[in-house]
Amino acid sequence: MITIAVIALLIFAAIFSYKDVWWYLQGTTRQFLYNRLPFLLRKKVKDMYHDRIKKAKPCYDNGECLHCGCKTPDLFFANKACSKPENPCYEKA
Repeated sequence: MITIAVIALLIFAAIFSYKDVWWYLQGTTRQFLYNRLPFLLRKKVKDMYHDRIKKAKPCYDNGECLHCGCKTPDLFFANKACSKPENPCYEKA
């Protein structure tokens, strides 16, 4: 018997890739740590975040990526690169 949770998971997986889910969780978790327990984040992650803010200032000011619509600054904490094919806003970590 298939439960509602399994059906919801299958629908969710059909809409989003597992990598997108991973990057969302990674970015959201790192932003939480940055805001509440910054000593737990490596310097490399903090530097990546600050560099991406500088490189993708319009996306940061908008609150979401102008190309893909992902929420910023959460997106800047994930290792994911901008999905814009030509001249991406920032590179993969």
